[in-house]
Amino acid sequence: MKIIYGVFGIVVIIGILAYFGFVNVDLAPKQKFKERLSQLDEQFDLTKKNFENGLLNEANYKEKLEELLNKQKELYSEVKKYPWSDSEISDYNQWFRGIMKFPSKIEQEYQKHLG
Repeated sequence: MKIIYGVFGIVVIIGILAYFGFVNVDLAPKQKFKERLSQLDEQFDLTKKNFENGLLNEANYKEKLEELLNKQKELYSEVKKYPWSDSEISDYNQWFRGIMKFPSKIEQEYQKHLG
């Protein structure tokens, strides 16, 4: 009987480890999305600061903003393609009803200097 409990215990432990292993794999893309968004924000802030301090002229500034916009579009495209599960509804809402719904700082700044 002790052998059965031992085998059962091992199976349960392996099942738990496997389950949490898969959950961690699923969290990786969402975390990468947030990290990339944070990096874009940091790059934008640095670019804007350089422009305000006279290190970039307006043409170069627009060019840098266009590069950041392209990176942002790539990120948003990947977020849209990600297979969101029911348990990820709050993350989904954060992206689709928040971050991607309204113009970003990058888009606002680009529109400001477009004309």
